[in-house]
Amino acid sequence: MEPVLAFVVFLTLHTSKRSEMMSNDRVEGAAHKAGGAIKEAAGKVTGNVGLQAKGVAEKVAGSAQNAVGKAEDKAKSEAKKA
Repeated sequence: MEPVLAFVVFLTLHTSKRSEMMSNDRVEGAAHKAGGAIKEAAGKVTGNVGLQAKGVAEKVAGSAQNAVGKAEDKAKSEAKKA
């Protein structure tokens, strides 16, 4: 994991009151989305199309991972209700 992503994950885990209820996929997905946004912006600023594309791809992957985490959280929540 890149240092920026590790830092975002650290902050998310230690500042979120919901971190105990959130799946790891949601946290890691959010970190990938943030890291992707940073890469995309850096690519735009520097004119590096490759870095920009990697950033977009990482954001998409982060969104997908976040969606998996949301589904896991919903399943856990429904299981607790039953």
